[in-house]
Amino acid sequence: MSQSSPASASADTGVSAQEHALLERRARLLGPTYRAFYRNPIHLVRGSGVWLYDAQGRKYLDAYNNVASVGHCHPRVVEALSGQAATLNTHTRYLSEIILDYAEKLLGTLPVQVNMAWPRWGGSV
Repeated sequence: MSQSSPASASADTGVSAQEHALLERRARLLGPTYRAFYRNPIHLVRGSGVWLYDAQGRKYLDAYNNVASVGHCHPRVVEALSGQAATLNTHTRYLSEIILDYAEKLLGTLPVQVNMAWPRWGGSV
């Protein structure tokens, strides 16, 4: 089985040479578990509010990309994340008032039947 070179990628797959090179690099560095979800993968370079932008400047309404419920690059969220990252970024296996304060605030907004939080890496609880 022959592999297509980046130069022929566009003709063979509809993927640009740059995207083909990124796919090859991704496979080499991240392995087969991290697969691309689309035949013609989207090469995202930035986000703002509810929008994502690709390398060609096209914009996409983000209604699917992981945990983006607060949008992308909101100044208040960026400030809060930066402040916390500059103070402490650790796992919940250690004692920290910050995660407990967050859990209490969050649970205070939910029905009483929901009485425990389960923090996850993506911000979901």
